[in-house]
Amino acid sequence: MVWSRRFWLRLQILFRRDRISQRLDDEIQFHLDQQIAENVAAGMSREQARYAAMRFWQPYRTLR
Repeated sequence: MVWSRRFWLRLQILFRRDRISQRLDDEIQFHLDQQIAENVAAGMSREQARYAAMRFWQPYRTLR
C-alpha cells in the first residue's frame, strides 16, 4: 500500500511540478507575511521587520 502511494505522489510531482512549486511559493510567502506582521507588532519598523523575516525564511526559499 505504501509503495503505491509513493508511486502516485512521484507521478504527481513529475507532471505537476509548476503547480506544486507555485503552491510552495504561496505557502512561504504567507509565512513570510505573518512573520513581518509579528515583527511589526513587536515594535520593529516595517523595513526592519521585513529584513528580519527574510533572513529567517531565506533557507526555506533556497530549498525550493
